Amino acid sequence: MHDDDLELLGAARAHIEARNAGAEEMFARLDLGPAISVAIADLDPVFRDVVVLSDVEGFAYDEIAVALGIPVGTVRSRLYRGRRRLQNALLSYAIDAGLRRPAPKPANKAE
Repeated sequence: MHDDDLELLGAARAHIEARNAGAEEMFARLDLGPAISVAIADLDPVFRDVVVLSDVEGFAYDEIAVALGIPVGTVRSRLYRGRRRLQNALLSYAIDAGLRRPAPKPANKAE
């Protein structure tokens, strides 16, 4: 599988999980501006640079690759991982704010 395929599968899975957990309604009620700023600032610089250039500044993948001196595939990979880290940070923020309950832990099966 290629990076593009993995990114699409991961994004689709994350979207389905968030939708099933009621995240759309939760995010609609929540001002995420400050939380997003903190989450971006907390990203490892390797991921932050790519996320900011793509999602904040609107640069294309090839433009980011040239600006950072890295291959386009690396841009895709870092963007995918950076976005997942942001998503996790924002879900944690929502849980801490009491807007979402933590996912139930799977029951341990007795062997």
